[in-house]
Amino acid sequence: VTCKGSLQWIGIVAILVLFIQANSSEDLEIHIVPHSHCDPGWWFTFEGYFEKWTKGILSSLVSELTLDSARTVIWAEISFFELWWKTATTSEKINVEKLVQNGQWEFVTGGWVMNDEASVHYNDIINQITEGHEWLQDTFQVKPTISWAIDPFGHSTIQAYMLQKMGFDGMVINRIHNTIKNDRRNKKELEFTWYQSDSEPSSGIATHLLAYPYYDIPNTCGPDRDVCVTFDFETKQSTPIDRKNVAEKSKQLLSQYRKKSDHFKHN
Repeated sequence: VTCKGSLQWIGIVAILVLFIQANSSEDLEIHIVPHSHCDPGWWFTFEGYFEKWTKGILSSLVSELTLDSARTVIWAEISFFELWWKTATTSEKINVEKLVQNGQWEFVTGGWVMNDEASVHYNDIINQITEGHEWLQDTFQVKPTISWAIDPFGHSTIQAYMLQKMGFDGMVINRIHNTIKNDRRNKKELEFTWYQSDSEPSSGIATHLLAYPYYDIPNTCGPDRDVCVTFDFETKQSTPIDRKNVAEKSKQLLSQYRKKSDHFKHN
């Protein structure tokens, strides 16, 4: 989801389900990644986004995670988080420190923004990631190890190369040409080691490519968008879950999970 909409728990996270197993007769291992993608600039100003949506999103996340230790979230855009930190209460700051320490709150990539990869100079990429990492180190003494780039319009090999050199263990990407994505999905090649073509063999980085075009609920639970959208409870197409339909809806969701698992080779 873009940085807008309800501030309730379900409304502030998009559920990305990453699958590792295909055989319909076996159990599925399902990874659910709550996140909120907040562009520091798009239709509105940075400050406008913060006051209208992001400030409330971050405060709600801290509150909900503090109430339930089973809840987790990832956060990428440090520019927004740093601005929120300046306005946070002492209680909120203490709670965030605890959430980071116990693994409920994880920073991914940790750049000042989720940078463009198509037209920027590599110095700018290095500088903006350094800016975010220095702030995280000074504030929480943590360093992200996974890169999360779900919305840049295209991906570059130099980004993958630099992330590996910076010590990242893996990266999640999304926006590549549909023809290439469809081919990789059909060949079960959505997970791979990305090497820069002319670089040393040790420069590879583990890469996970999201299976479908977008990263919201209708485009992530499985291949059938008309089914997945019924689980996006902020849309008019959603179906409220009650005791009468919970069994049927569970089967529908599990069916989407199994279909999506077919795009991956292994457990």
